[in-house]
Amino acid sequence: MRSRVHGLRVDLVLAAGDLPWHYLESLTALIDAPAAFVPGNHDPRTGPGNGPRGLVNLDGQVRSIGGLRIAGLGGCVRYNDGPHQYTQEAYRSRARQLIKGSRGNGPVDVLLTHAPPLGLGDEPDPCHVGISALHGVIETLQPT
Repeated sequence: MRSRVHGLRVDLVLAAGDLPWHYLESLTALIDAPAAFVPGNHDPRTGPGNGPRGLVNLDGQVRSIGGLRIAGLGGCVRYNDGPHQYTQEAYRSRARQLIKGSRGNGPVDVLLTHAPPLGLGDEPDPCHVGISALHGVIETLQPT
């Protein structure tokens, strides 16, 4: 990996889930830049102190990282009992909390999600259906 990142000028690393944590940890160790992630539906459970080392878990948060205001919402629509899977109703609740957590500080620069908004790239299988609540998040937080 060193040969691929050597000499790159990276300002920020963002990971949208489902990448092995050891890979993300290796990448951030080689790149001197801030890094953040949201979990995907294939990632292990996350929580305080549990996630890839060197990356900020943005799931359900709005934070300034690398000079950008970034909102994060990980996971996907529930299709089994795995971690980071939520019903559309649960996503509506998570979206309200994310918007509330933005504290009315205006638009965000980036909205980092694992799954797309409903209707944008949906697949016929249940694990690749978008999140309906993301439309309201985009409208409210107006990511640039």
